Amino acid sequence: GEMFQGEHEAILPEETYRAVERLRKENLRHRSAPNRKGPVAFLKGLLRCRSCGAAMIHSYTEKAGRKYRYYTCSRAMKQGFDTCPDPTVNALAMEEAASTCLKKVMEGQEGLRDFFAFTWDSLFPAERARIFRSALEGLDYDGKTGALSLRLSERGMQDLVREIAPAEAEVA
Repeated sequence: GEMFQGEHEAILPEETYRAVERLRKENLRHRSAPNRKGPVAFLKGLLRCRSCGAAMIHSYTEKAGRKYRYYTCSRAMKQGFDTCPDPTVNALAMEEAASTCLKKVMEGQEGLRDFFAFTWDSLFPAERARIFRSALEGLDYDGKTGALSLRLSERGMQDLVREIAPAEAEVA
């Protein structure tokens, strides 16, 4: 499209805008087919139960035509729900908490601050899931306290800086 001189100051730095446009175009070209089994599970393969160390598996149930998503401790699924102190957690609440935590961490990272401050909330779910998988080695959920701990991937963080803010990464 054409660019026109604006009458107001830019909200985003030029480098951030260009990085977002690259991601948006890449997302349109490589977006996977819709998940026919249900919504994207951002934390799939990342979330673990701190009580027993087992993976927490995404699932959902349907009642009265509505889907209720949750993550369940895999040990509790295999050995019985009495083997884990808090075997299930609401998926949406967990994903929102993880998203908020990741966004706060990223806003503190040079080269990622503007992207996460201005763009994160508007990303497609599949793109958010991809960024989760890149930025994190995993998450630990403590059902007793409700605490969520993020384990960052140093390499993944570096890759995101290069992808999202290449001009700023070259300076660093």
